[in-house]
Amino acid sequence: YAGFRPTVGPVAFDFGFIYYYYARERQVFLDGTGAATFVNTGALWMREMDYWEVYGKFTWDLVKDKFAVGANFYYSPDWLNTGAYGFYASGTAKLTLPNFTLPLFGTPKEIGWYVSGEVGHYSLGTTDPILGSIALPDYWTWNVGVAFTQGVFTLDLRYYDTDTTKAECLTLTGDLRGLTGGTTPGVSKWCNSAFVVATKFDLTALANLK
Repeated sequence: YAGFRPTVGPVAFDFGFIYYYYARERQVFLDGTGAATFVNTGALWMREMDYWEVYGKFTWDLVKDKFAVGANFYYSPDWLNTGAYGFYASGTAKLTLPNFTLPLFGTPKEIGWYVSGEVGHYSLGTTDPILGSIALPDYWTWNVGVAFTQGVFTLDLRYYDTDTTKAECLTLTGDLRGLTGGTTPGVSKWCNSAFVVATKFDLTALANLK
């Protein structure tokens, strides 16, 4: 991806372009019974799902270094190469709390932490005729979590969820287990709620790699 990030007072903007490339793809088709096959009959999904999108974001520091809100917008005219447009919009909030000291490896360390969340909506269009001219389902998604920082390290503990049904999830993902003969026919469990633990390292060459 590529972009630029101008700042105007307490408001930071981020505009850019993203290209998604999926390596070693293999196209799946449907046989006459609705089961998956690699023989060219009726296409379940496109041969390649590579696609691009543009985005715009802003973050407004309402209370300096304490409380910020933001918004994100992403748009693709050909989401996952299906022919359907994809538009995602979300709002965010982040509350930074006072630092505290914690003994790590026998040495007291100052720990920063914050609580943040996001609520977003994905609007999707209709697929190409080769995929059945299917109106892809729109859905809401949200996450909330707490993160702890120390130096360049961040530990993020976050809950993710969506209002997508298991049947809608099958339509969006093409999960082979949801097809005829699969282990979960008619539905997919890929869109279930999840609790994710992530570690991050934020390195700026001139500042951190000395």
